[in-house]
Amino acid sequence: MKTLLVGFKKYASHPTNPSEEVLSSFLGKKGIQILLLEANYEKSRKSLEKAIAKDKPSFIFIMNLSPYHSTPTLEQYAYNEMDSIQPDEG
Repeated sequence: MKTLLVGFKKYASHPTNPSEEVLSSFLGKKGIQILLLEANYEKSRKSLEKAIAKDKPSFIFIMNLSPYHSTPTLEQYAYNEMDSIQPDEG
């Protein structure tokens, strides 16, 4: 069984993204694939689709940056809308 852990690079005015720090603690762990995405809708979508097609994970955990939490949080749902008030990174 393979697990894909997904996090994001820094975004907007935030100097770091806690999800990136979490990913680093799983580097080299057996059965765990790591994917660090840019905070860019089009680039991140393509990278995620490519990783899923290549690795065919059984589980995917996507962590995000929330201005309302001081720790990493799991993505609970996706709106599939590309209408953020913040411009894309990268």
